[in-house]
Amino acid sequence: MAQRGEAKVPVIVELSIANAMASHLFDRESERRGLRVTQVGLLVMIGKHAPITPTALEDVTGLAPTTLRDRVRTLVGDGYVHRLPNEADRRSYLLQPTDEGVAFLRSAKPVIRATEQAISRHLGSPFEEYRAQLERLTQAAHTALHEAPPLRAGGTNRGSAVVST
Repeated sequence: MAQRGEAKVPVIVELSIANAMASHLFDRESERRGLRVTQVGLLVMIGKHAPITPTALEDVTGLAPTTLRDRVRTLVGDGYVHRLPNEADRRSYLLQPTDEGVAFLRSAKPVIRATEQAISRHLGSPFEEYRAQLERLTQAAHTALHEAPPLRAGGTNRGSAVVST
């Protein structure tokens, strides 16, 4: 039996904690510099992939549809993103940063840089050195997410397995 303090925290939990702390550090640096805290990460991804449908944005961010819809609504309401008609699928629309959104991202770059530098100082190595590992981790999680069947209501997959008699 493991004694208190001996059991390692699962890596996925450590990753989640690191994300929460990095996000908090970013928010604190944003506030310190007078930059309004908003959905910067999502806006970066919209800018990188624009014009992009909400469904494609779900795929590249891993966000649940309802979470994505709420965050996009905030970005649209703030004037950072606009919805454009999707000529290929009239039931959908495309997301694209507005000029104000592009300007906001430009103003966020020093905050992003400062946040990465703060973490790098404590790592003892440049943050950029972790990019290849993070991209590999993201790709592996993306692949795993798409090969697993979606959970049913209640968070289970009961009844989805083949049972032989």
